[in-house]
Amino acid sequence: MDTLPPARPELLREAAAQAEAGRLAEALAMLGSADPATLPAAAALLAARALCDRPDPLAALAPLERVAADAATKRERRVLALRLLGRLHSGLGQTLLAADCYRRVLELRPADAEAQFLLGRACLDAGWPDLAAAAFAGVQELHGWWRGMAAEAPRRLAKARRLALTLLRRRHAGPLLEPEAVAELAGALISLGRLGAARRVAALTEDPALRAWLLARLAERAAWPDLPPLAPLPRTASLPAALREEMASWLLRRGAVAEARAALGPVAEETLRAPAFLLLARLMLLGGEVEELAALAGTRLARSPRRTPAARVVLTTHLLREPARLLRVEDLRAPPPGTPPLFGLPIVQYWDKPVPPPDVLAVMDGWVAQHPGARLLRFRRETARAYLAEGWGKRGVAAFDACAHPSVESDLLRYAVLAREGGIWTDADESCRRPWDGLLAVLPRGQVAAAFSDELPFYVHSYLLAAWPGTPLIQAALEAAMTALLRSRTGTPLNIWDGTGPGVLTRLVAARPDEARLLSMSLLRHLSGGAYDLSYKADAAADWRSGAAPVSAPGDASA
Repeated sequence: MDTLPPARPELLREAAAQAEAGRLAEALAMLGSADPATLPAAAALLAARALCDRPDPLAALAPLERVAADAATKRERRVLALRLLGRLHSGLGQTLLAADCYRRVLELRPADAEAQFLLGRACLDAGWPDLAAAAFAGVQELHGWWRGMAAEAPRRLAKARRLALTLLRRRHAGPLLEPEAVAELAGALISLGRLGAARRVAALTEDPALRAWLLARLAERAAWPDLPPLAPLPRTASLPAALREEMASWLLRRGAVAEARAALGPVAEETLRAPAFLLLARLMLLGGEVEELAALAGTRLARSPRRTPAARVVLTTHLLREPARLLRVEDLRAPPPGTPPLFGLPIVQYWDKPVPPPDVLAVMDGWVAQHPGARLLRFRRETARAYLAEGWGKRGVAAFDACAHPSVESDLLRYAVLAREGGIWTDADESCRRPWDGLLAVLPRGQVAAAFSDELPFYVHSYLLAAWPGTPLIQAALEAAMTALLRSRTGTPLNIWDGTGPGVLTRLVAARPDEARLLSMSLLRHLSGGAYDLSYKADAAADWRSGAAPVSAPGDASA
């Protein structure tokens, strides 16, 4: 993009107005067609938002880094740039670069509770639970999900202590020379902040690549919050595959893409476990290997249709190569005159208890206010169970009874109701900003409308869905969720995210892309917004991540 002429501030104002209306594609077009890194700060931020929405988050990195590093830029603009940059780095697996962004936010705005929390989360992902605990302690009020994440820090510290004690006992009983054992013990000691002991353990190995890597991790932990220069590591071919994967993940956390790819290189792609496959996908995306990645992910998905990480990568390559698949604000159109609200389709909601809390009820009622005269199907646990019994008999009831948490009940219910009735599904913590009739006007029958994440590789969200009755993809999602729940009754653990949540939709959309229209981020936030400060979120047990069933983060979703 060309640098905006100082004499034409009205162009930037008009582009900003388009962006505020959700028309980020139009805003980007107005700003020009040259390198966005050459734009003034305000325009560069706007361009970065538009590039993320396109979606081309990798292209957004350069303008964001320039704005964040420019001391002459207004503080609020630098904070905005650092927040978005941190989110992008986190989604790319560049954890320590993300942590550095949030640390810099706190230098500019010391009382920023969200940045403090995100810094703690990044430290946790980096394997530093002691620093994470210190960061979380600086946040005065934690809602449910934040509280659960903060509780993870002492759990990981305790786990590191147990592991270190076990391995030290083994060391006293005899030599501890296996590369995996040395790396495990050194990693546990680094997690505990016992850097001197970790240094002595690193000296036990005769493998130069392993020793250099462990010493680099020690130097990094000792120097934080500074990040020391990364010295070249010796060749890694002598290391076991699991350690090469771990080393590559650490290198990516530091932003060393070429070095991470070299460390992972000797590992056969077909042997990669799910986290390592996602690691390879991120490295290929950062290296611009979209076509090669599409072929690799398509082959992997074909071998095992339930492989969610491969589905995420297939979905990502679809969006990067065919951004026209996204619905945008400018695509919306008015329904034909005389059309009933939402084309006669219902608004579908769920709260497990008979009466939602007042603040939740206000959010849920906001959907009715935006769609006067529309049908409302609002379920509680008893009516949801009865609905499953009516439509799917004993099998539906058995699946519902297998739900270990209200969020799983709502997962099952959303697919069941939309399969039969169609309509708009909204989670109870999502508020409505504008009517959705214009979206349904451009949604063909047989397709489902859903949002996608901004974390690479992308995945499909399930908290807002729009569909016509009998949509095949929704029917397939219902069948997949029921099967997973009924299997859990026989003792097979249910991974909530993968078994009934976003993982289900991600696999289906990746395999059947012509049956879905994904919403751009600007369109999603044009139509709705998250209500993250609801009172029930102060209770960690109300969050599905704290449920009885096993869960996993999107980056670790298993096959």
